[in-house]
Amino acid sequence: IINKENKALDFNKIYLEKKEISINIIKNFIEKYKVDIVVIGNGTASNETYEFIKENFNLPLSIVNESGASVYSASEIANEEFPNLDLTDRGTISIGRRFIDPLAEFLKIPVISIGVGMYQHDMNQKELETKLSYVIEDVVNLVGINVNTASIYLLKEISGLNLKSAKKIYNNKPYKNREELKKILSSKAYEQAIGFLRVVNSKEELDNTSIHPEQYEVSKFIIKNQIKSYPKYEKELKSIYPLINEKVYEDIILAYNDMGKDPRKFEAILNIEKTLNIEDLKIGDIINGVVRNILQFGVFVDIGIKNDGLIHISELANKFIKDPHEIVEIGQSLKVKVIGIDLEKGKVKLSLKF
Repeated sequence: IINKENKALDFNKIYLEKKEISINIIKNFIEKYKVDIVVIGNGTASNETYEFIKENFNLPLSIVNESGASVYSASEIANEEFPNLDLTDRGTISIGRRFIDPLAEFLKIPVISIGVGMYQHDMNQKELETKLSYVIEDVVNLVGINVNTASIYLLKEISGLNLKSAKKIYNNKPYKNREELKKILSSKAYEQAIGFLRVVNSKEELDNTSIHPEQYEVSKFIIKNQIKSYPKYEKELKSIYPLINEKVYEDIILAYNDMGKDPRKFEAILNIEKTLNIEDLKIGDIINGVVRNILQFGVFVDIGIKNDGLIHISELANKFIKDPHEIVEIGQSLKVKVIGIDLEKGKVKLSLKF
């Protein structure tokens, strides 16, 4: 059981062959913790678990990618986070947390274990990790983070924070507003980091934006008076906040309008009417899928079985294309046609040409 702040509350194990015992365990959890959704990893026994929950409980279900969960569970990070838990429970937490905040969880896994392609193993690992660290820092600061759900390892990527200050923030949550973070951080760290830290349920609505607290007064003036033209009010605005200019004004408007929004495109959740095994498929079937990976030669699509199906680049369109990105993007929902099945190797060939 994981709450909305990403905190693990309780654990248990079920065995599907012991149906009545398993139903009672889950029923008690649902009643005790007011469970909203059940998250299932896409690995071993995923289909059987999906069917079991669907048949016995009226709750939403989500299947998430569990790549790297076992690597995380045996890592130093997992040992530091959960020193008293076994590897299975650690991996389970990682899978559940991915539904709430995938960025925060995937940060803890080595890039070669994320399962996003086939070439990361062939690259210089030090260079790859360096490049990834730059990308992570850029993305985290672009997106901003919910300070009450973020892990230590996500917090430390924020400008102005390090591992020590990230731990202080993490160990003193939850926070009701940004003001409370002043008691935790040095004035310099607060000034640098606070614009990237969101307090979603704060009574001060601007705490859930990228607007810096030092700009709150001028922001409220702009919002209250519905100012549409910077030049017309420049003098008045500068009297409130001397550092304002037209770019800052535009950023304030944009941040306020985007309050609570996430700039990322989240992957679609695969809509499965029933669970599938490769043996259930036949040539010519039209099924739902979600794009999981794009390579030069084709596209891997999650169709609800153990292995993703492949759409070769030649099967993406009724015309010549140089790059699969011309047709699809990661996270996109698709209707795909089954054109090949290899039961021995567990591989399925798909097409968009139908």
